[in-house]
Amino acid sequence: MCQFVFSRLHILLCNAFLFFCLPEIRNSCAYNFFRQDHGYKDGSYLKVWSGREDNEHLVELTAELDASSATFKDDLYAALSKRYRELASA
Repeated sequence: MCQFVFSRLHILLCNAFLFFCLPEIRNSCAYNFFRQDHGYKDGSYLKVWSGREDNEHLVELTAELDASSATFKDDLYAALSKRYRELASA
């Protein structure tokens, strides 16, 4: 009986983790790839775009996109790239 309860609890906790954390992990993954691709390692990446930090733009763009989309990570990367081009060079 104890093993059955543990298994059910484990499944419940795993599902809760995926439901609450997976979007954040996908955001973080796209964000980190974006920063690396735009000069983070060599120091050319600009953290502040038009007076706001990049993570503020990340939160805003994430809210505008469909997080349930299969292409969410790619859509977020494209949106970050577009905004970076528009604001970081200004």
